[in-house]
Amino acid sequence: MKSINTQSSTLLHLAQDDNFVLRFSAGSQRFECLVREIDHRRLKVMFSSSVPKELTEGSTLMRVVLHSVSHERDTVLNLKVIAQIHRAHGGFFILLEPSDEKSRAQLWTLLIEIRGVDFGPERSSGPLSERPPQIPARGLYTEQARLERLQFIRARSGSMLSSLTTTELNAERLTGNIENLVGSVEVPVGLAGPLQFSGENVNGSIFAPMATTEGALVASATRGATALTRSGGVATRVIQQRMMRVPMFVMADMRAAALFERWIQDHVPEIREQVGTVSRYARLMSLETRMLGNMLHV
Repeated sequence: MKSINTQSSTLLHLAQDDNFVLRFSAGSQRFECLVREIDHRRLKVMFSSSVPKELTEGSTLMRVVLHSVSHERDTVLNLKVIAQIHRAHGGFFILLEPSDEKSRAQLWTLLIEIRGVDFGPERSSGPLSERPPQIPARGLYTEQARLERLQFIRARSGSMLSSLTTTELNAERLTGNIENLVGSVEVPVGLAGPLQFSGENVNGSIFAPMATTEGALVASATRGATALTRSGGVATRVIQQRMMRVPMFVMADMRAAALFERWIQDHVPEIREQVGTVSRYARLMSLETRMLGNMLHV
């Protein structure tokens, strides 16, 4: 068996003595054929004689058994015929693809095992914990709801949280800005600069307000801006505009996170296609993953 890395998956090219067999029924007949190429998107199978007339392009085969002799495992799939190759390299071939989400998932899971990727032992399932207490008045943007949540966290933490008792913010005007509002805090704001700036839209000395409680941060930024200004300032041009989104997925354990990371690597085209279904403007340019314990940043 020879593996060839493609853009987002590993295509397995199988020799004559490799052991994937496809068994299925079409009409009143039963068929068995050898698998010659396989990845999680398609299978290329070979018949010793001509392709059965029941297997026309677009036809769907229900409950096809993909048998792996070396792993002594049967995987049941629903497959769809996507193309016929009537005579090539001494055999008759058809191309098949999973016809539903469950079959796609089962085929990918099988190939992960065949590749021999070790994600560690599965997490043992223990009893479910009791349902944790919920934050009160969720989804309500009123002063009464804010005070109710504040009292809730006071009771849970044992602290009066006196600084949150009053706020200048109007809870009813914060819909879409914050959830489960309990109060607000004052953050010191310092002024850094000047920075001599030459840009497409901004020119001159720029002073930047910086909100922080990290001592010496504003002073350090000011020293850097002063040094740059005395050296002639900075010139900027926008050469590319790009928005990044980095969702974090928390999995049951490290093994599940590693498995999910591999799934993402194998399904970039499918994820890109899904992005196109929810926005006419957004395009998925690339995907990168960073795993930290049982957490996966994408």
